[in-house]
Amino acid sequence: MATDLRPPTSDDLNGTMAAMDGSQSTSWPQQPKPTRNPILTANLGWYQLYANLFRGGQYIFNPPSGTRHPVNGEPLSSYLVQHQAEPAEEYNARVRDSFNLPYCREIVNIYTSTLFRQDVFRDPVSKIFGANYLADIDMMGHSAREFLRRSFTLAQVYGWIGVLTDFPPASDEYVSLYHEQQDERRPYSRIVLPTRLWDWQRDPVSGAFTYAAIWNGIEGKGNRCRRWFEDYWLDVDADGEIVAGAEHSFGRVPLDVLVCQDVESDDGFAPFGQSALADIANIGLHLYQMCSLLERHQRLALFAFLHIKA
Repeated sequence: MATDLRPPTSDDLNGTMAAMDGSQSTSWPQQPKPTRNPILTANLGWYQLYANLFRGGQYIFNPPSGTRHPVNGEPLSSYLVQHQAEPAEEYNARVRDSFNLPYCREIVNIYTSTLFRQDVFRDPVSKIFGANYLADIDMMGHSAREFLRRSFTLAQVYGWIGVLTDFPPASDEYVSLYHEQQDERRPYSRIVLPTRLWDWQRDPVSGAFTYAAIWNGIEGKGNRCRRWFEDYWLDVDADGEIVAGAEHSFGRVPLDVLVCQDVESDDGFAPFGQSALADIANIGLHLYQMCSLLERHQRLALFAFLHIKA
């Protein structure tokens, strides 16, 4: 039986919500399992490399599980290259004793510090958003300044990030706008990393998203993928089963893109923007390799001199 991927209608939506309440049996059209867009798959290793070079430390010495080689996409256990005739014991010792010079992180931080050394002036926010909107823009305790600073930093690292703006669901107890303001019901924004935006479609003219699938968990752990459409959203589990859904009144997918370098290309290598680390990532890796080899050479070459009597 073919998978029905037609856009659900309002009748489908109403039937699904009722079915979740157990009052009807109508359901959404069958949904496919969440899978990565081929463009994300092709760039995943590079995104991970940029992020790991920025983080430094153990993210270089012992990358997290699931890290991919940026060129061939194969699983990667370490960024340190093992030479063809190098014994495993010797290689493991080099990994253990290696060190990394965090040039990539410092370059990104210099740009961020320069741009945000002065506060950004903002017009007063409408009362409809509540008094705490700029003080807690993501409802996680981060001010607008902190949110924008972090967004700019991450956009430099990855080349682009998504910013999702949502609105908490309304309660049946709200009688007027006053009650919503008293309950601090207002918009909030969240950062969506490129590694979390698993799939998307965009209007060829305006470039606005018409569909976006955001992975909200760790792959293989049974978490959900939220699929946003222009007038509704669905939460789908790892098997493609719908676990939640609702209409929204935004009239569009509430996802925007913040880019570092606007070099969008049709070949898919830079789907939205290019990382500030694109030209220096390999330099950072080469420095890591050279530091490791130099440290090992000094250790082996100078060790014998320690036993020579004066």
